[in-house]
Amino acid sequence: MFISLFEGTPEQDALESYFNKFSQVKLGPDVQMFIGCIDEIAVTTGLLIKGKDSYGIYDVMTKETVRGKGYGSEMFQFLLSQTKDKQKPVILQASDDGKNIYKRFEFIDVGEMVVFE
Repeated sequence: MFISLFEGTPEQDALESYFNKFSQVKLGPDVQMFIGCIDEIAVTTGLLIKGKDSYGIYDVMTKETVRGKGYGSEMFQFLLSQTKDKQKPVILQASDDGKNIYKRFEFIDVGEMVVFE
């Protein structure tokens, strides 16, 4: 279902490889993946990881054809609402497309990731 969000895009192959590996890992109760649907069609996703000292929010993605309609923001807000211990910080890795969503929720830049391939 997740890959269907990116069908026909340049990201499809990389995401297929990632999620094929990811799906083979036993996640446990501290990792939850959410899918947002409209009329039973997946339009957005989000991953919430509960760590010992923090929460992590990852893979907040919206299907390209419905971007700009608030679905990514709604998913992000939902993920934030699932963080039960409000004393723990929430960390995330933002793409250039997602930075504005996180800034609206008053997240701040604390560093930059470099990916080597």
